Amino acid sequence: MGPIRSIYRWRDAIEEEPEFLLLIKTRAPLVARVARRLIELHSYEVPEVLAIAPQGGSAGYLAWLMESTAAGSRVAGRAAQRGGKSDVS
Repeated sequence: MGPIRSIYRWRDAIEEEPEFLLLIKTRAPLVARVARRLIELHSYEVPEVLAIAPQGGSAGYLAWLMESTAAGSRVAGRAAQRGGKSDVS
């Protein structure tokens, strides 16, 4: 999403930069893998990576999320077709 206006303190200075906000939805067991990959790819020394557990939501959406991030899902199947490599390693 964005660009958004980001104001933050970095190395004793107040910074203001346009940024883009990325939201990734996944299962709790995959959070560490996603975070490692984001940190590996990001240009910042300390990129913002937050895991926020849902406290609720629509039953249909939550069911879809679990289905689409399951090992046998079409999304996971596409990674297997690429030799087991996905964007999250």
